[in-house]
Amino acid sequence: MSLFSETRVPIDNEVVTAVAVSNVAMNPSLAVTTKSKIMLFNENGEKHDYELSRNISATFIEWHPSLPILAIGW
Repeated sequence: MSLFSETRVPIDNEVVTAVAVSNVAMNPSLAVTTKSKIMLFNENGEKHDYELSRNISATFIEWHPSLPILAIGW
């Protein structure tokens, strides 16, 4: 799946390692992983208040096909 956007998403000078797009129409979200963080953005590119940080990198992220649930593999 290709993802194109005219909205620039602020990533705080970190390298993006993975991107997952939610299929839930009620509250679409974009999950972005960097080396040590997982950040969530809404469809307008605005960052959600919640951010997950760990000392290790996430190896896999994927949204549930019909629910607003994000699976993360460490």
